[in-house]
Amino acid sequence: MQAAERVILTGASGGLGFAVLMTALRRGAQLVVCILRSEAAWAKVKAELPADTLGRVTVRFADLTSDAQVQALHGRLPQPDAPTLAVHCAAEVSWTKSSRLVVPLNVGGACRFADLILADCRQHTKFAFVSTAYADDGETPRNAYEASKCEAEHRLVDEYGKRLNLRVVRPSLIVGDSRSGHILRHHGIYPLLRLIALAEVPCLIAEDTSRIDIVPVDAVANELLDVESWRPTTTIAAGERALSVGEFVRMVQDLRDDWRRRRDCVALPQISVINRRQYDFLMHAAGSWGLSEQFAKVQAIASIMDGYVRHGETGRPLRPKAMIRPPIAPSALLPVVFKAWADRQGARLADAPSPTWRAPAKEVRRVDVG
Repeated sequence: MQAAERVILTGASGGLGFAVLMTALRRGAQLVVCILRSEAAWAKVKAELPADTLGRVTVRFADLTSDAQVQALHGRLPQPDAPTLAVHCAAEVSWTKSSRLVVPLNVGGACRFADLILADCRQHTKFAFVSTAYADDGETPRNAYEASKCEAEHRLVDEYGKRLNLRVVRPSLIVGDSRSGHILRHHGIYPLLRLIALAEVPCLIAEDTSRIDIVPVDAVANELLDVESWRPTTTIAAGERALSVGEFVRMVQDLRDDWRRRRDCVALPQISVINRRQYDFLMHAAGSWGLSEQFAKVQAIASIMDGYVRHGETGRPLRPKAMIRPPIAPSALLPVVFKAWADRQGARLADAPSPTWRAPAKEVRRVDVG
């Protein structure tokens, strides 16, 4: 599968954007124009690029939240007559920031980039926008990030759909490459993976059978760069193959135990998946166990992750749509992803101390309030 002759890419310093950049270069793109916010961002990208690819990468600097800086790029994109694929990966991906902080880039930046492409690309241009699978279920957005992606989709379709050959790609939770496990940035589900692996809390609040839907970054990059089978909307998700929360937690703990055992590290305790009623019951005992702080952290994590570990709880898993090919099954993907993450953590994972909540952990696992 060949890449477009010219690719114009935002967000190349992020996990997905860098994977798109590398995939485009491997596929033989003659030129990739990266629009980055700063010299520092480019330095990080350049440090990861093979030296023999640098001649095919050109950089332009602009903050996509600034009208003036994006306007200054007009007329400065090389090879305007070449067939072009524009890929918009740049985004504020935090699930906890307010609309005031995410909308300027996630909505305004998408529209400014679309204006730039319309002005500077003269023919045979396709435009791929990265949204999220969690904006595709007809429900109220769970946070400002999802709301901003929904708004950006509507703006692009309504205001640019008749002028741009637009495609919306909606991935679920993106993790590392299906072969190497590598991803440039550890966002999304990785804080939860770290919390489980380091046994930072005694439990997670979720239904054991709820799903966590993960997809490899290379599957998303391949979809974004597919100019041969262009479809207006694609949802990239594991769907029915997604791991349950219980399966995810147990697999991460088994993988962690094996990783630490090979390095002669002491075993860490297992954390439990408990439902909300069990958590409320345990909170009454947390003070006497000296675990008030840890249980407060459990609650804080639950409030952030709730939508992502609950999705599918009522029998409505994310449904893949119009993918080139199904991504690798999460049960086969997670070991590869964990190994790459763990090897990158190194001493932090090897030296993780036995947590202070270890003694009453059996109480957490044993509690049953019906």
